[in-house]
Amino acid sequence: ALERWPEVVEHANDAIEFADGCSFARLQWRLYAHRAKAYAALDRAAEAAADRASGRAIFERIAGTIADPSLKGCYQRQAQASGLFE
Repeated sequence: ALERWPEVVEHANDAIEFADGCSFARLQWRLYAHRAKAYAALDRAAEAAADRASGRAIFERIAGTIADPSLKGCYQRQAQASGLFE
């Protein structure tokens, strides 16, 4: 990875603003997870924790809409979501 964390934060800010405006939840939680990783790499722990909490809340809200236990389990085991629960 290039580890250009300030650029990640800048681009994530724009993407989160877009996703929030569209209520695109499936994208929102992923963007919060990416920005949280960037904040953590920049030693901005409070902001990283806030983004993980925001992403986790969206992720869990989506998971709550999946009725089939098998599908819900697959959704919850996504590797990309693991960063939200650190």
